Amino acid sequence: MSVVATDLDIILTVRDTGRGIEPDALPHVFDRFQQFADRPSGRSGGLGVGLWLVKQIISLHNGTIDAASDGHGATFTVRIPSQASLTQ
Repeated sequence: MSVVATDLDIILTVRDTGRGIEPDALPHVFDRFQQFADRPSGRSGGLGVGLWLVKQIISLHNGTIDAASDGHGATFTVRIPSQASLTQ
């Protein structure tokens, strides 16, 4: 995890080393109730609201979140406007 503050944004980057996210799934990881089968049974755990909820909270702060994956792990980047950019 890293945090960088610029004049305009606070940028939080979180990386993991898991299985990664399939390219066709990336546009949908923040969709409400979206799940991707990661078990041989084809079933996923959870309700599929976690990343959707994160996106909603970040949006309330006028921020954005993006996901990227090269097939080995995933990177999530959160950008939230800094206080200085809000007062300009």
